[in-house]
Amino acid sequence: MLFERLMAAYDAVDDESAWSSFVAAVIAEVRGAGTESSEAESFLESAGRLLSEGGGEDDYTSLRVAIWRYLDDKNGSSTVIRDVDDRALRALLTVLMGPTPGARDDVEEAAWWVASLLAGLSA
Repeated sequence: MLFERLMAAYDAVDDESAWSSFVAAVIAEVRGAGTESSEAESFLESAGRLLSEGGGEDDYTSLRVAIWRYLDDKNGSSTVIRDVDDRALRALLTVLMGPTPGARDDVEEAAWWVASLLAGLSA
């Protein structure tokens, strides 16, 4: 069901703004699932602000690097997924990487991964 909602957000708009719609849907779903730390919430706020204000590639890169560093410092490895915040931030990182233009398969794969991560939040 979450996968379908995310793909519907992507499909609901024209090609140029489809990815932004998808990212906004992911941010909303992560917020709805909840986070445990002020750091995770701050990263979500930053991502939402970049999306709404049209941040540049350098802004997105800086945010991604900050999230990876936070996860690495928190867990001793940025690839460990232990708790709610790890799942939420890994979902966010998935969409902050940006789309491959015209590659719907990449969007479907991102939606599947995000849905899998967020399903663990409600478990």
